Amino acid sequence: MLVVGLVIAAVLHAPTPADVAQRIETLLDTITAEVAEADVGGYMALVDPDDRRFLVEQRNWIRDLRDHPPDDFDLALDPATLALASQGHATADVLMSWRYDDLPRSVRFAARFVPLAHPHGPWLWAGPDLVAVPAGDDVVRAPSGLEAIASVVARRLPAVRRAVSQTLGLPLAPGQQVVLYPTMDLLQASIWLRYDDPLGGWNEPDESIKILAVPGLDETLLDAIVAHELAHAASFEFGLDSRRCPWWVLEGLADFASRTVTGSMRDVEQAVAMWHLSGSLAEWADLADFHTVPDAWRTHVYFQGAHFIGYVTAAHGPEVRTRWLRRLAQGDDLDAAARAAFGIPFRQLSDDWRATLGQSEGTSIDDTDSWSSAADDADGSG
Repeated sequence: MLVVGLVIAAVLHAPTPADVAQRIETLLDTITAEVAEADVGGYMALVDPDDRRFLVEQRNWIRDLRDHPPDDFDLALDPATLALASQGHATADVLMSWRYDDLPRSVRFAARFVPLAHPHGPWLWAGPDLVAVPAGDDVVRAPSGLEAIASVVARRLPAVRRAVSQTLGLPLAPGQQVVLYPTMDLLQASIWLRYDDPLGGWNEPDESIKILAVPGLDETLLDAIVAHELAHAASFEFGLDSRRCPWWVLEGLADFASRTVTGSMRDVEQAVAMWHLSGSLAEWADLADFHTVPDAWRTHVYFQGAHFIGYVTAAHGPEVRTRWLRRLAQGDDLDAAARAAFGIPFRQLSDDWRATLGQSEGTSIDDTDSWSSAADDADGSG
């Protein structure tokens, strides 16, 4: 009975910051070891399972290390920043550092940790410490310092999601989660350690919508980034992903939706018209695979793809476009999906699109008044 009493007393006794710091340092040492081995099961056992989207992100993150291990990796605690919250979790700054091909990289951020069962036992990794801001049926999460931008995104998110869903004719399930990142380095590191392409947002099936939200970001640009990533979320829910669909279709659809709801197709029209006149349009096959598209063609993925989606929508109607996307989601290749939806081979559909490029600047998006009004209402200025 004495032993039982001592155990109960130890459990009920609140841990000191030094005790928690020691347990978190043990956790971070174990994470470092699991990353070195790219041990998916071992790493995931150390991740807080409370947020299902974060869980998917972490699984994708560690799986990528099996094929792309860093030369070295370290995750270190700054114990001077440790704080124990009344809700039972702890926060502290961590420094994540790694190296690929002799190029060192690092990010420092405030992280959250939660006890597995009680604070005197093992602790779990919960990622960046974020504050939640409700946004209708959805939620925006942001670190300290981005609360004002989070409030703007949360206020405008319902109107943006309605506009995206209406533009694409695809539903968006409630419960979307938008996470704001203060730096591109931190956003990149949250995707894969090896990721180094510039970006403003990211979304993969069942993950959070990730947005780079530096202070002072123009609200129209912020709307465009959020709309683009929401369009990806709608596409994924519809069944479109990189396993079934060329990359240019996914990005073209998202860019078309984003530019439609913000009324910003003109630069796409101008770029595609210029490429047509100079003979520098890309072949669709060269824009199909995210992992192999050369840097020189990456703008084509978005602009050429968005322009083609705009043409299909204007020439054949959104219902037929959706029928085509459904066939792609079901596993048809481009040609089979085109024959089923449009009644013509994909090559002819593409040739028909190219033929329009010599007649005008391209597809125009005129119906933006309803979006502008909705966005103004959401922002409290209209």
